[in-house]
Amino acid sequence: MPAQRTDIWRYLVVYLFGGWYFDSDVQPMRPMLQWGHSTRNTFVIGVEAQSVVGNPGEVAEGTLPVVLAQYAFGAAARLPVLKELLNKAVANLDAVAALSDQDISPEERLKGVLESTGPILWTESVVKFLCYSDDAAYLDASNHGVSLLSATNLATGGSIANTHIFPIAGFGAGQRHSNSPTTDSAGVNAWHHFGASVWFHGKTWPHLTHLSFAHIIILHNVQL
Repeated sequence: MPAQRTDIWRYLVVYLFGGWYFDSDVQPMRPMLQWGHSTRNTFVIGVEAQSVVGNPGEVAEGTLPVVLAQYAFGAAARLPVLKELLNKAVANLDAVAALSDQDISPEERLKGVLESTGPILWTESVVKFLCYSDDAAYLDASNHGVSLLSATNLATGGSIANTHIFPIAGFGAGQRHSNSPTTDSAGVNAWHHFGASVWFHGKTWPHLTHLSFAHIIILHNVQL
């Protein structure tokens, strides 16, 4: 399926070469140098969705209380978490192929994509990687047999070892859930339009240069 191919492609290219990955419908809202992460970070990620404190009925995708954005991230080349993620995604392809032969609902098919190569696999793999960090204050035991990032601790973001995590404002502005701020709020780095690969036509990118447009955008040799 195209979605799985795109997922694996983004992981593979960033693993091999390092750099920034953005879906082509991610609009930068301010220059990267103003985002606030350290140039020493080897992994830069952000929250896409999270359960809201005081509203337990609102939960992120699947059963995860926090989902990390895979439509915008930066990583150094050969980062171990991306290698492990690739291995898991490829191993899941047989299960994904089996779904195409079944008479299942679109919702069930989407769930299979999210879990096999998409945001759920991405989140679980990244969080497992972060669990090896010395800073356990950001970790909270939860679902799926791994420790998941606490929504409360992600309210302001922060760093774990060499990884910087942006809160919902960083990459998740303009959504109708997760206490997502408006796109003109403080701390908004980029705005995901959720418009697949057609959004960028006729648009301008004032804060990023030397981009290669395809279904995605990769920035090589750009300091994180």
